[in-house]
Amino acid sequence: MKFLFDTLSRGELHLKMSSKEKFDEIPVWKPGAKKATVKKKSSRRVLSLEEKYKVVKAINSGKKQAEVAQRFDPPLSQSTVATVVRSKKEIISAYKGGL
Repeated sequence: MKFLFDTLSRGELHLKMSSKEKFDEIPVWKPGAKKATVKKKSSRRVLSLEEKYKVVKAINSGKKQAEVAQRFDPPLSQSTVATVVRSKKEIISAYKGGL
């Protein structure tokens, strides 16, 4: 990841981060601001096949999606559980088939 600071004509300081040929621009400082801030981009969590299988197994046993989401550390969102459930046939076959 590359970082590049850029000063705009209005006197603002921006931080440009490049990752995989894409630049994200984050305002770091504006005239009159008391301190510089950098917004942290939230990271996405990738579930392993085993974790996805555990989600599907719990849902098939009658647990609610919100309940299953809270069992993980850190907790998953309900929409993440719903996304996993939508592809449950593929997850089960991949887990049992060893793909």
